[in-house]
Amino acid sequence: MVRVEDDMLDKIDFLVEHELFRSRSEAAAFLISKGLEATEDIVEEVMKKAEQIEKLRKEIRDILGVKEEEAAAGPDESADEKDEAEEKSE
Repeated sequence: MVRVEDDMLDKIDFLVEHELFRSRSEAAAFLISKGLEATEDIVEEVMKKAEQIEKLRKEIRDILGVKEEEAAAGPDESADEKDEAEEKSE
């Protein structure tokens, strides 16, 4: 399922009502495909940059000696949070 603005949905419905497509889904799939084709250069550039970012993240994890799972889990409870918990228990 894809959410689109009302004016875009009206255009998709127009295409279906005039029997250019059998369903909203078919019309949306066609239009998404055309949109990706039209912006292929941009999409490819973004994908390359994302790969570079992931490579840099891996290099940083390697420098720090942190495994990917540990980095994804986030930091443990901060020292301030531990202090607050101890104060409340006293």
